[in-house]
Amino acid sequence: MASYDFRIIRPIEITDAMLTSSNVPETVAATYAGGTTYAAGDRAGLAPVDGAAQLIYESLSAGNIGHALPVPPATSTAYWRYVASVYPAYSGAVTYALGGTVSSIGTNSHLLYESLAAGNVGNALSDATKWLPLGSPKVTDGTPYNSTNRWTMLDQSYTSQTRNAESITMVLTLGQVVNIAGFGNLSAQSIRLQQSITGYDETIQLTTHSVEGWYEYWFEELLEEDEALFTDIPPSPTSTLTVTISATGGTAGCGVMMLGREKLLGKTQWGMSKEINSFSRRETNSFGQTQLVRGEYQEILNAEVHLAPGSESEVFRAMKEFRDEPLMIVGSTEFGLSIMYGWIHSWRVPCELTGGLMPVEVRGLT
Repeated sequence: MASYDFRIIRPIEITDAMLTSSNVPETVAATYAGGTTYAAGDRAGLAPVDGAAQLIYESLSAGNIGHALPVPPATSTAYWRYVASVYPAYSGAVTYALGGTVSSIGTNSHLLYESLAAGNVGNALSDATKWLPLGSPKVTDGTPYNSTNRWTMLDQSYTSQTRNAESITMVLTLGQVVNIAGFGNLSAQSIRLQQSITGYDETIQLTTHSVEGWYEYWFEELLEEDEALFTDIPPSPTSTLTVTISATGGTAGCGVMMLGREKLLGKTQWGMSKEINSFSRRETNSFGQTQLVRGEYQEILNAEVHLAPGSESEVFRAMKEFRDEPLMIVGSTEFGLSIMYGWIHSWRVPCELTGGLMPVEVRGLT
């Protein structure tokens, strides 16, 4: 494998100030009005209902007037297409039903809460008996992580996705060095990363068509890679980064985006392996009939990493610093399957004259 290809991404936590713009809606859109003329790209929503999702649509034509929004479950017409859903903000004066969902958006706080009680009125979102924060808790202090659709790809959950029609576009002004970017749980055809000032502009095609003959060429379905890694971003702290995740004709999705600086640790040896720990259940009744109940799964990566002589102390320090923390770990840039979002479960740093082999086990987060 390539020299020094085992690496981790030291992540940057994205704040409101860093996210310059996004095409993913987060707050309630203006309610559609039949007498309003909409331009191509204008957005409007169904009348918002407290506790329920508002569906937001985008105009597909200029001079769009008098053409009603699709009636759910329809998602599009000749004049409108569904973009994404948002939830109205919490109000202490509203009575919420059991299961009703509200948003609470403030500086560096983008949260959704679900009502745990019927007739829920006047109860603060901090009341754990009445409200359940949605989304993953932070590893550092257990507080809720950002969970609105726009910010889901920036939380610590892998399986939950930011979703938007056709594309997800984010412009970020980070103010610090970033030389690597990792993406996981993608639903898209391609992902593009652009950097101002340097002119860096790279696109990774996620659609593949691996075939072994003409029959498969014509009849085998296209596959989509769900991981992407940019390893050659110029270290320009004053630049802006524009991320575009494209799914033409469909819905773009991203579970995790991690930007930061890479830490190279050693050379991954041949024999690296990956497996899953399935949480599906097998249920057998008294007649011997077995039913499979499909559940989530955890990915597990095992590798041996050759350390350069004299690097042992620095490697141990880095591994210890990032223990029990969500990371993007790359076993080798030659194999997409080795891109992992998870944590370093176990490792052992040897001290040998010629550089030893460090066994590493990485476990994925869901």
